[in-house]
Amino acid sequence: ASVPGPHPLDADSVNLALFAVGWDHLLRDLRLGLPTHTAHAVVGKLVADGVRSAFALRNNLVHFKKIILGIHQTNILLVHDCRRLSTFFREPLSQAHASTGGGGGG
Repeated sequence: ASVPGPHPLDADSVNLALFAVGWDHLLRDLRLGLPTHTAHAVVGKLVADGVRSAFALRNNLVHFKKIILGIHQTNILLVHDCRRLSTFFREPLSQAHASTGGGGGG
Protein backbone atom coordinates (compact mmCIF):
# COMPACT_ATOMS: atom_id res chain seq x y z
CA ALA A 1 0.00 0.00 0.00
CA SER A 2 1.16 3.48 -0.77
CA VAL A 3 1.43 6.05 2.01
CA PRO A 4 0.88 9.66 0.93
CA GLY A 5 3.64 12.03 1.99
CA PRO A 6 6.70 10.95 3.91
CA HIS A 7 6.71 7.42 5.23
CA PRO A 8 5.80 7.43 8.94
CA LEU A 9 8.80 5.27 9.85
CA ASP A 10 11.38 7.46 8.08
CA ALA A 11 13.22 9.64 10.56
CA ASP A 12 15.34 12.66 9.81
CA SER A 13 16.04 15.87 11.70
CA VAL A 14 12.97 17.64 10.27
CA ASN A 15 10.58 14.76 11.10
CA LEU A 16 11.97 14.49 14.62
CA ALA A 17 11.71 18.25 15.21
CA LEU A 18 8.08 18.32 14.04
CA PHE A 19 7.06 15.07 15.74
CA ALA A 20 4.25 15.79 18.17
CA VAL A 21 4.80 14.39 21.64
CA GLY A 22 2.91 14.72 24.86
CA TRP A 23 0.04 13.38 26.87
CA ASP A 24 -2.62 15.10 24.76
CA HIS A 25 -1.23 13.62 21.54
CA LEU A 26 -1.11 10.18 23.12
CA LEU A 27 -4.74 10.47 24.22
CA ARG A 28 -5.77 11.57 20.74
CA ASP A 29 -4.01 8.61 19.17
CA LEU A 30 -5.57 6.18 21.64
CA ARG A 31 -9.05 7.56 20.98
CA LEU A 32 -8.54 7.35 17.23
CA GLY A 33 -7.07 3.88 17.23
CA LEU A 34 -9.01 2.01 19.89
CA PRO A 35 -12.64 1.44 20.78
CA THR A 36 -13.88 3.84 23.48
CA HIS A 37 -13.99 1.34 26.35
CA THR A 38 -10.53 0.00 25.50
CA ALA A 39 -9.08 3.52 25.21
CA HIS A 40 -10.47 4.40 28.66
CA ALA A 41 -8.96 1.25 30.14
CA VAL A 42 -5.56 1.96 28.57
CA VAL A 43 -5.63 5.58 29.74
CA GLY A 44 -6.47 4.45 33.27
CA LYS A 45 -3.58 2.00 33.27
CA LEU A 46 -1.16 4.62 31.90
CA VAL A 47 -2.20 7.13 34.57
CA ALA A 48 -1.88 4.50 37.29
CA ASP A 49 1.60 3.58 36.08
CA GLY A 50 2.76 7.21 36.11
CA VAL A 51 3.01 7.82 32.37
CA ARG A 52 1.04 11.07 32.62
CA SER A 53 3.39 12.28 35.37
CA ALA A 54 6.37 11.31 33.21
CA PHE A 55 5.08 13.49 30.37
CA ALA A 56 4.64 16.40 32.81
CA LEU A 57 8.17 15.88 34.10
CA ARG A 58 9.50 15.80 30.55
CA ASN A 59 7.78 19.11 29.77
CA ASN A 60 9.28 20.68 32.89
CA LEU A 61 12.75 19.43 31.98
CA VAL A 62 12.45 20.82 28.45
CA HIS A 63 11.46 24.23 29.84
CA PHE A 64 14.28 24.07 32.40
CA LYS A 65 16.77 23.26 29.64
CA LYS A 66 15.61 26.30 27.68
CA ILE A 67 16.06 28.53 30.72
CA ILE A 68 19.54 27.17 31.43
CA LEU A 69 20.50 27.60 27.77
CA GLY A 70 19.36 31.23 27.89
CA ILE A 71 21.39 31.83 31.05
CA HIS A 72 24.42 30.17 29.46
CA GLN A 73 24.18 32.28 26.30
CA THR A 74 23.82 35.46 28.37
CA ASN A 75 26.83 34.40 30.44
CA ILE A 76 28.94 33.94 27.29
CA LEU A 77 28.13 37.51 26.24
CA LEU A 78 28.89 38.80 29.74
CA VAL A 79 32.28 37.04 29.84
CA HIS A 80 33.12 38.46 26.42
CA ASP A 81 32.18 41.98 27.55
CA CYS A 82 34.19 41.62 30.78
CA ARG A 83 37.27 40.49 28.87
CA ARG A 84 36.96 43.39 26.49
CA LEU A 85 36.46 45.92 29.30
CA SER A 86 39.32 44.50 31.37
CA THR A 87 41.77 45.54 28.64
CA PHE A 88 41.10 49.18 29.60
CA PHE A 89 42.13 48.71 33.25
CA ARG A 90 45.63 47.31 33.00
CA GLU A 91 48.61 49.11 34.38
CA PRO A 92 51.67 49.57 32.21
CA LEU A 93 54.18 46.77 32.75
CA SER A 94 56.81 49.02 34.42
CA GLN A 95 54.31 50.29 37.05
CA ALA A 96 53.04 46.78 37.79
CA HIS A 97 56.57 45.55 38.58
CA ALA A 98 57.33 48.60 40.71
CA SER A 99 54.15 48.31 42.77
CA THR A 100 54.68 44.61 43.52
CA GLY A 101 58.33 44.99 44.30
CA GLY A 102 59.09 42.91 41.26
CA GLY A 103 61.94 43.37 38.95
CA GLY A 104 64.30 40.53 39.08
CA GLY A 105 65.43 40.32 35.51
CA GLY A 106 63.13 38.10 33.74
